[in-house]
Amino acid sequence: MESPVAQAQSAQHAFKDWIGSRLGTPLTSRIAYLACFPYWDVQPGWEMAGTPRSLTIDQAELAHGYAAKILAAIQTEGQRSVPLSPKYLERILPHLSGESSPISPLTWPL
Repeated sequence: MESPVAQAQSAQHAFKDWIGSRLGTPLTSRIAYLACFPYWDVQPGWEMAGTPRSLTIDQAELAHGYAAKILAAIQTEGQRSVPLSPKYLERILPHLSGESSPISPLTWPL
């Protein structure tokens, strides 16, 4: 099983490839991956495989809001890229819509 960091990195690349193939235009805007540890408290100085603490969300951050942290990660990690244009965002949004509901622990396959 891959680490949460490796999973987040893979998901970022897969998303860029997927949305680029859907739109016919590659995503070159700012993007960042964050690894989430919903059951752990990640210590302030933590780092893994070159991934700093700023690219993780732990259980305390999940409970107290994390939108600002995600935005900061995108702005910090994507400094060499341009911001996402409103027109490209309009093109992406229809591909991200849909309903999903959390999986209940009672129905989750073991």
